[in-house]
Amino acid sequence: SDIDNSGDEKNLKVVTGNFKGILRIFAPRQRGFRAADLRLEKDLGEPILQIAAGQFISSTAETALAVLHPRRLVVYSVRATAGGV
Repeated sequence: SDIDNSGDEKNLKVVTGNFKGILRIFAPRQRGFRAADLRLEKDLGEPILQIAAGQFISSTAETALAVLHPRRLVVYSVRATAGGV
């Protein structure tokens, strides 16, 4: 999914979240993990139970990220910028 709305559909992005509340977005270029593959790491402050990518914002056709926490659902818009996400 083009989670960062960069327009680059060919390069896969992998989004992970954990129970400590850390959200990470990776853009792997080859087999195996490399530290340079990490594009974003953000502490959301609450456990992350589930994540999904899709068109969740009615006013735009951009891909958004839905994050389910224990007591709320938050929808984020992620955009690529020069030098990062």
